[in-house]
Amino acid sequence: MIENILELIQAFANNHHIIVRHDFQRAPHMPHALPRGCGAVYVFSLANGVVLKIGRAGLKSTTWFQSHHYQPNRANSTLVGKILADQDFREEHGITVSNIDHWLKSNCDRDNVYVPAEFKHLLPALEGWLIGRLRPR
Repeated sequence: MIENILELIQAFANNHHIIVRHDFQRAPHMPHALPRGCGAVYVFSLANGVVLKIGRAGLKSTTWFQSHHYQPNRANSTLVGKILADQDFREEHGITVSNIDHWLKSNCDRDNVYVPAEFKHLLPALEGWLIGRLRPR
């Protein structure tokens, strides 16, 4: 769990005069669809607060939001691609191609910040804001 994430989200929202919705999914979690009419910035982290990945999904990216980060053989920019490329991390955590989907759902917390359609142009800025402050590994 990331201790100050709510404060960071609120500071961004206040600075840009928007209302966003935050959804925290503690491990173990089940990914769900992107809410209709929203884009999202998502943060995968471990229970100790180490941030593994921050990304964004546009309004029509529910598949990306819901499943791509959990499946091997997707884009290298996904969380799975990042973990599979890091042999030390895989070995430390006992991660294999066959168990990575289960490992992610069982061991990672997920924070989702939903941004209404009228503010979709702010998704890259929110993603960058969180990356700059949370510093994913």
